Amino acid sequence: WLGGGSTGLSAEYGRGGSLRCVDWVTRKDGSNGRCVMMSGKTESSAIDLETIKVQLDSQRDTAFKRLEETESLQELQDIRVEYLGKKGSVTSTLKLVGRLPKDDRPKVGAMVNAIKAELEEKIEQAKLVLEEKEMDALIVDDQWDMTIPGTWPKAGRIHPIRATIQKIVDIFVSLGYDLVDGPEMSPEIETDYYCFEALNCPEDHPARDMQDTLYVTEDMKNLMRTQTSAVQARYLEKYGPPFAIVCPGRVFRRDDIDATHSFQFHQVEIMALGKDINLGNLRATMIHFLKELFGDDIKVRFRSSYFPFTEPSMEVDLFFRGEWMEVLG
Repeated sequence: WLGGGSTGLSAEYGRGGSLRCVDWVTRKDGSNGRCVMMSGKTESSAIDLETIKVQLDSQRDTAFKRLEETESLQELQDIRVEYLGKKGSVTSTLKLVGRLPKDDRPKVGAMVNAIKAELEEKIEQAKLVLEEKEMDALIVDDQWDMTIPGTWPKAGRIHPIRATIQKIVDIFVSLGYDLVDGPEMSPEIETDYYCFEALNCPEDHPARDMQDTLYVTEDMKNLMRTQTSAVQARYLEKYGPPFAIVCPGRVFRRDDIDATHSFQFHQVEIMALGKDINLGNLRATMIHFLKELFGDDIKVRFRSSYFPFTEPSMEVDLFFRGEWMEVLG
């Protein structure tokens, strides 16, 4: 026997065999419905294009009704899989194509694609509505203020070299020194005059032998500066004493790279020029600077040294990890 209006019905036949009702189709005129039967992989009756069309329309209408009643995104996804998945009811309709005449087979594909498109559109619309409802509920539950500007994560941190230079400059600025930098007073491509001659280092001066210079012109008149001391000459030429300046910047020398050498490194230079300034003032300034930079609990020593471009000259060492380390001169 056959029941009506439901899929999954069964009927006994033969010797203990069974038929499975794939779908129940009610005709438009209200007459008795028709059950599409399958046994294993073989259907027990023929099928026509009108029957498939009625079946697809029924599935579409049922899906639309369920979409209107769904209340969660998970339920929406379940509906998508049930109708449009690989084993979904709409997709499975294509398996019936083999039972149709050749002329009708393309029409079934077109009908299935049309139903799929309608369902996809309805599902996307339902998804937007449900997402908005979930967001509204989240705002109410968590008491979000959507008018507050968002907090952006920081892109990165200041480079350790830049941070150290800034700290050094701040210490000297707090003592009344003026910062001198920028391309006008502190260019990295310098002339031979400001880098050497104006600092009392003529061509035969021994100080030039201690600095392997990177020249940028064949006449050797322009070079990558080997020291920030060129700023002293430029500042003196433009302003004159008295003054106290601090000059940070990159310098360049033709050195092999190892743990303590590079073709590019940074210098921070200070210069104080005025009446009644002596070596004792410089010594006190250095002690204050090192304690501000490394802390009060440090040991500092001064020792005489030879620099061919200054007189008198000295090295300054800091006691670090059980031994003395040269930090400036």
